[in-house]
Amino acid sequence: MRKPFRLSTAGMIAGSAVVVAAGAGLIVVSTKTGSGVAAAFGSAFLSLGMVTLFSEFFLRTQYLEDVLELVGLEREIHQSGFIGISTEGRQDWANLYASASSVRILSINPQAWIDREWGEVLEAARRREVTVDVYLPSPHELTVYEAAAERVSVAPDVYRSNILEGCKVLEARWKSAKRAAKPLHPKSSLRIDFVNVSPAYSLVQVDETGIILLQPTVPGSTTDDGFVMRFDLGRTQSVTTWFANRWLATDARCTGVPHYTDRQPSESAAPAGGE
Repeated sequence: MRKPFRLSTAGMIAGSAVVVAAGAGLIVVSTKTGSGVAAAFGSAFLSLGMVTLFSEFFLRTQYLEDVLELVGLEREIHQSGFIGISTEGRQDWANLYASASSVRILSINPQAWIDREWGEVLEAARRREVTVDVYLPSPHELTVYEAAAERVSVAPDVYRSNILEGCKVLEARWKSAKRAAKPLHPKSSLRIDFVNVSPAYSLVQVDETGIILLQPTVPGSTTDDGFVMRFDLGRTQSVTTWFANRWLATDARCTGVPHYTDRQPSESAAPAGGE
């Protein structure tokens, strides 16, 4: 099959130079003869040749540099472990928890998280052994829950009530699932801890997938308006270490005895960052 006709960069430059020369020649002729037609054609040829030369010398080079820069940026993003970004409402939470064996959650907006995701966590805990660690801002420390309430644009008293009610729901549904006809896996375990700091974002780790969830701070925003950034923690050590350090810092800010746990003292918590 015959290949389509293509001009190389050198050919385009040579052709453009000929067109520029022809245009300049016609303009010179028109000044001597007074021919308007020669002047018109000369101007057209000169303009066409100059534009083509500019395109070949500058635009094509700039385009190539932009492409190379984009490829390099994409490579860096891939190496960083970044998977993608979406809104909270478009994140496929069911698929995230489907094969989970380790779940750690630091939630600044527990009411939305419980309504949307707790059922998926319970379903995973029925199918296999799953260790679940839930961290929530302490409802017993005024400065903590006031700051957290401000971040999600909720009145402090309402936020505190949401935390306490959320804990009751988590515990009650977990215990109910353990007694169900299709119960939780006998080795699945839950721990709920309060932390004495107001997190700036929610953090989720399900096995080797890490998620940073940025909540909207504009009054009237819905629970689906947050931004979800997903990372593959098995791709690069730096991101794995970052998540591991966040969980270590969270554990260090726990207020003492867990609010609830059915985990035996000999059982270890869910691994942080794959360590």
